[in-house]
Amino acid sequence: MDIWFECKARYDREDKNGVAKKVTESYLLPAVSYTDAEARFYAEMEEFLTGNMFTVHNIAQKRIHEVLYGDGGFWYKLTIAFLEIDPINGKEGTTSKVYIVPSDNIQNSIMTLDAYLESMVVDYELLNVSKTNYIEVFRPILDLRTES
Repeated sequence: MDIWFECKARYDREDKNGVAKKVTESYLLPAVSYTDAEARFYAEMEEFLTGNMFTVHNIAQKRIHEVLYGDGGFWYKLTIAFLEIDPINGKEGTTSKVYIVPSDNIQNSIMTLDAYLESMVVDYELLNVSKTNYIEVFRPILDLRTES
């Protein structure tokens, strides 16, 4: 399982009138440590912001179980609870997991996650859905190597 980091970049962007305005944008990427996250973020952002100077405004580790990739204009954060039964004492409990799903709207993000989880034998309940402000979610490095 990957460790996910939310990284924020601050830079000047021209608005419609050509006036430079400072903006802060959020990105999500997997890394093994804060240092690795910062290094990878600089490398990724140099490709996105060619010619623009930017600063890393913040890096925070996020508790994300899995990121699904696909089509969609936005990234949604879906929190679900898995129902678990302790095999020793038979008591029920729940474990919550966070998924990041690309979609054009909330309904499609829920349908995408349901389709992804339909083969699971464990019952689950959707606890929360929210639209994130992520501009981009970068893939793990190993995923990039296997796609080529």
